[in-house]
Amino acid sequence: MAKIIGIGNALMDVLVPVTDEELRQTGLRKGDMTLVDGAIATPALEDRNRERVMATGGSASNTIMGLALLGAQTAFVGQVEDDEMGRAYVTGLQERGTEWLGDRFSQTCQMQTKAADVGTGVAYTFVTPDGERTFATYLGAAARVTEVGMAQLEQAEIRPGEVVYVEGYLVPANPGFVLEAMRYAKSRGALVALDLASAALVESNHTLMEEVLTLVDICFANESEAEAYGGSTDSGENARRLAQVVQTAVVKLGKRGAMCVWSADTDGGNAALQSVEVASHNPKPLDTTAAGDFFAAGFLFAYTRARANDACASAHVLKQCVELGNRMAGEVIQVYGTQVRRENIRRLAQSL
Repeated sequence: MAKIIGIGNALMDVLVPVTDEELRQTGLRKGDMTLVDGAIATPALEDRNRERVMATGGSASNTIMGLALLGAQTAFVGQVEDDEMGRAYVTGLQERGTEWLGDRFSQTCQMQTKAADVGTGVAYTFVTPDGERTFATYLGAAARVTEVGMAQLEQAEIRPGEVVYVEGYLVPANPGFVLEAMRYAKSRGALVALDLASAALVESNHTLMEEVLTLVDICFANESEAEAYGGSTDSGENARRLAQVVQTAVVKLGKRGAMCVWSADTDGGNAALQSVEVASHNPKPLDTTAAGDFFAAGFLFAYTRARANDACASAHVLKQCVELGNRMAGEVIQVYGTQVRRENIRRLAQSL
């Protein structure tokens, strides 16, 4: 199978269960991601008796971790500080078989980060009883991926047919880096996949996102992100509008499953849009953290495996991709964070 290389914010997740009232007291809007300047002070975080989970996080990182657990060859482009959380982050990736391309042990990098006293990035994740998660994200050293990412990507020695997966959160932060990385990947014969990340991000950067999408082969979006791009209240129509720009558009429908729309050549040589929709039968979520990220992992694993077997993008193949995406999401929503049962993930890989 082809290697899949992720590019994104390297973050440690700190997951804390809270009531709706405790979440309201933080001032954060439920379900959103808010950037913060450093550690935040809330009674929920200060309560030492409160259950909490710490794990490697970040959108693209979660997807790469899911892929590694499925058995894919993976690598990650990111940046952490050489501190306790940074070491835990790198160890967590490597224990799951992912090649870490960051330069955490570079003397130059250490001098830069220590001078700025930024530390490894952290995503404080507040989980309410309905399983919804709300993020307060401190990027810290993760933001420096745009400074060192190209050197790391070149280190990956990309080969034709491999996949470079980018998280959308990077697009507004440094569009020049994202565009350069995508063009480099395409020049090496790789496929480019992108997760749109946030409806607000798409809305406020629509023109830029249109430019980025011209370099994308596979695009992942949830319903609100697809609507922010396509402008319709019909998710199918938004998926079709995405598929007019990218080769394959995948729209996640939450508990209803997901749909995939792609451009397929007809007998006359003209491109026509085709689609599949697969229902989800996942249980009620304990925590929806990383559901979309693990969906992307399942989809990409099935997709690259089909390509390795010379299977074309057909309704049968893409239905399998969506089905595995749904099942991967179903695994991660049953645990806090991303601490899924590895034997369950292995069984999913073997089911293809």
